[in-house]
Amino acid sequence: MKQWISVTFLFLFVALLPVSLWAEAPSLEEVMHRIETLDNAVDDATGILHFRMIPLGEKEEKSIHKLYWKNMKGQEGLISKILLITTSPINLKGEGFLIWEALEMKKSQGWLYLPELRQVRRVGLFTFEEHHHATPDDAEISPTFEEITQKLTRPGPLKVIKKGMKAGVPLWVIEKKFEESRDLSKGLFSVEPESGKIRKIEYFDNDGTRMKRIRIDWQKVEGTWFWKRIRVNTAHSSKKVVMEITELKTNVNIPDRLFSDGTLRSGRLR
Repeated sequence: MKQWISVTFLFLFVALLPVSLWAEAPSLEEVMHRIETLDNAVDDATGILHFRMIPLGEKEEKSIHKLYWKNMKGQEGLISKILLITTSPINLKGEGFLIWEALEMKKSQGWLYLPELRQVRRVGLFTFEEHHHATPDDAEISPTFEEITQKLTRPGPLKVIKKGMKAGVPLWVIEKKFEESRDLSKGLFSVEPESGKIRKIEYFDNDGTRMKRIRIDWQKVEGTWFWKRIRVNTAHSSKKVVMEITELKTNVNIPDRLFSDGTLRSGRLR
């Protein structure tokens, strides 16, 4: 009788375990597919972007922007199109920044609108961070949308170097070698294998020094997942960057014509 009770208890215990603990683990290919599926589920998004630059022991700097984002999914050789309209601080209100983020970083383009001059200028991709908060030496601290998923899902050697649990959720660390990069040797991506959400990214130089660490929090809106908060630290700066999106709306069919220098000049999104 005691043996029967023990076997029954064991059966019930195993049956009640979360599926993730006893089901066959997904393959790396399946996990990569889930990451890409998660990314491609959002065609576009709007929201309010809160940008904070936090120097060590100093007062943080803040700015707030209207965000319009379009997932290009490789069309026109682009990852995404991003339009930011500054609403705060008051001395920068009305400024606009447009980014066409290319699959090849060197082909990315940017435009800055200066309302006091009523001019649109062609600028480098990192000018937004430099112009609003940082010095040129700090420009590398801010991540682009490409870093959240695209750097991992692009072709290149991958391997799982660690499998574990965090807060009861399976977490894999996937190593990605950057053979095409002169500055970075690899990235370590902490991924939830079941959902495809990337939780942390760490970049290392050719000497094995960690150059940048990005932590990502997610939010679910209308059935789709999108990042909510990104926290960034780099080896070369004591400053920390925090970007957070509020009032997020996804898949709202933003017309492509919105992402043009003509929109910046028009001022109709102020």
